Amino acid sequence: MIGDNGTQQDRGVRDAQLESTKMAAKQKNMRTTDVIERTFAALTLLAVCSAAVADIELPALFSDGMVLQQQMPVKVWGWANNGERVVVQFRGQRHVTVAEDERWSVTLNPMDAGGPDRLEVSGFNQVLVEDVKVGEVWLAGGQSNMAWRLARTTHTEESLAGVENLELHVFSVKERSVDSPRHDVEGTWYGPDARAMANASAVAFLFGREIFETQGVPVGIVLSYKGGTRAVNWTSREVLAQNPDAAGHYRYYQKLVEAFPAAHDEWEAAGRESSPPRSPARRLPSGYFNGMISGLIPFTLRGVIWYQGETDSWNAEQYTRMFPDLISDWRSRWGQGDFPFFYVQLAGFNGKDGVDVNYAHLRDIQMKTLDMLPNLGMAVAIDAGDETDIHPRDKRSIAHRLALLARKRVYGEKVIDTGPAPQHISFQDGQAVVQFDTGDLVVDGKALRGFELADESGRFEAALASLDGDLVVVRSSKVADPRYLRYAFSGFPNSNLYNSAGLPASPFRTDNFPRGEGAVRQIPE
Repeated sequence: MIGDNGTQQDRGVRDAQLESTKMAAKQKNMRTTDVIERTFAALTLLAVCSAAVADIELPALFSDGMVLQQQMPVKVWGWANNGERVVVQFRGQRHVTVAEDERWSVTLNPMDAGGPDRLEVSGFNQVLVEDVKVGEVWLAGGQSNMAWRLARTTHTEESLAGVENLELHVFSVKERSVDSPRHDVEGTWYGPDARAMANASAVAFLFGREIFETQGVPVGIVLSYKGGTRAVNWTSREVLAQNPDAAGHYRYYQKLVEAFPAAHDEWEAAGRESSPPRSPARRLPSGYFNGMISGLIPFTLRGVIWYQGETDSWNAEQYTRMFPDLISDWRSRWGQGDFPFFYVQLAGFNGKDGVDVNYAHLRDIQMKTLDMLPNLGMAVAIDAGDETDIHPRDKRSIAHRLALLARKRVYGEKVIDTGPAPQHISFQDGQAVVQFDTGDLVVDGKALRGFELADESGRFEAALASLDGDLVVVRSSKVADPRYLRYAFSGFPNSNLYNSAGLPASPFRTDNFPRGEGAVRQIPE
């Protein structure tokens, strides 16, 4: 439609129509065929001029049933013809801007939670977004354990009880790995429907449910994840270009690309009876950042929850830089400062070759990342795994631990959000003494398990441990002069140190020995 914001070009179209009508009235004696030709020419002119003014478009995120972030400035953006005047209205706010480089953007002032309301965007045309809520918005990302559907957990029915009464809304991003950043994503919002939520991420749903139930405001979760991915797949090309380790990932991807046609031909020749060869796109560096993250920026978020690292355990050392780079990259591009980034430490698992060593080192890197950047939180999941299944079915405890981090650090609740953490470790009189950051230590069972000691040789032996207030004393008859201590440092450790809130202590170590015997450095494709 054309309103008071019509362009000069639009007025030209109307003038052309008027002139055509006058001319037809003055020349009544002209032959009928001549009148038809002149009318056709005028209509053609109108069509050409109108086509030059493109409709205003909004990103897929701005669609019916969406959730906007409360109490923060909220970005609204889209696309239009250069120079087009765009008006955005929401809850009494009216913001006017002009499109440049075919893109426009405004910022809504902070708003209180509530809704539903209507978002109106007007220019050459008008776009209405209905049933808009304002509340808390989180992005859930990672690989297959974040993607794991609620319907495949051990607590599906209980988790979905009363789902229709939840103000919990989910935007699911379509999986896509591409070689350049996309300005939009594919996806839709859906609300508290049992069937839809059963097919959503269990961790994301349960996290969102707890946030809604404790904060009492609408919650929106943006789902953007893909199984089997590495941090390098979710990081921008510009950041990867500064990391020498990234070159190996590009070479690896190129080998997969070169091998794919022959593998596909072989599969077809065999009658397509087996599973087809996997597309190399899943190993494209920056691929999922380009296809599933870039188009979300700068949608205003409260923060991110993240569950990933299994596939990076095969190149654990690189994760020391890859993971912090990913977090810093996202924060920089969103332009919201150091927003909360809460992640899951790998759960217990020992069902593949190399995992017993690889996972232990990857968890150690995840814990040490906490000291590298501000506003991070880690949900320890060492006790929430399955020894033979990389996808543990109990996602409830993991989601709850992520929610505790948010409830304390974002929403200011007085809850315990982490398990015991070692504060000081000393070696004396043939034993190790560990002082924890709390005296609230609990042993799940009769005796402490999971501690190991080593002398200068670096050979670790199982050790006996006992509680003494906020101290744990560790000794071993096989290690007379201990110099190094480890706790729960294996793929699926037998460990049992908690606090009274039921939160486990994270695996930790005092040594910095590299991965050695038992490590596997090639991804089992």
